[in-house]
Amino acid sequence: MKRMKRVLAVVIALSVISGYFSVRTEKTVSAAKADKNITVKVTSDYTLKLPGSWKGNYIMKRNGKNSVSFYAKKCYKQKKAGWLFSIEKCKDESYEDALSYELVGRWGDYDYVAMYPTDVQVEGATKSAAKQYRKMSKDVEKIAKSIQALK
Repeated sequence: MKRMKRVLAVVIALSVISGYFSVRTEKTVSAAKADKNITVKVTSDYTLKLPGSWKGNYIMKRNGKNSVSFYAKKCYKQKKAGWLFSIEKCKDESYEDALSYELVGRWGDYDYVAMYPTDVQVEGATKSAAKQYRKMSKDVEKIAKSIQALK
């Protein structure tokens, strides 16, 4: 009887350990796929690194010659909403009047400034679209700081 209990205890322990590692490996593999960055040439001046999870989920829109905005795709398609951030190329310090900005680059005679929304940009969007927006909005500062000048 004691021997049977030991064998049973070993079997249970091994199944728990193997189950733990198989789940852990699965999470690690899927996390690695989502963590791959995508380098995007935004303008002829610079690139940004976007998380792999953004692939197919964003809209990049030029606003004139010196500004590019990024939107969560579902919100944009539904309500022309979902603004995540913009990068502005500025010759002077006029951006200092903006409510929420961050200087993310400076080369040549220009400042490259990230502009952020001051409120959530999902009004009227579906729950699915709002969820996509909230998930993507967590990455915007890191993305803006990934700016790299093109030579």
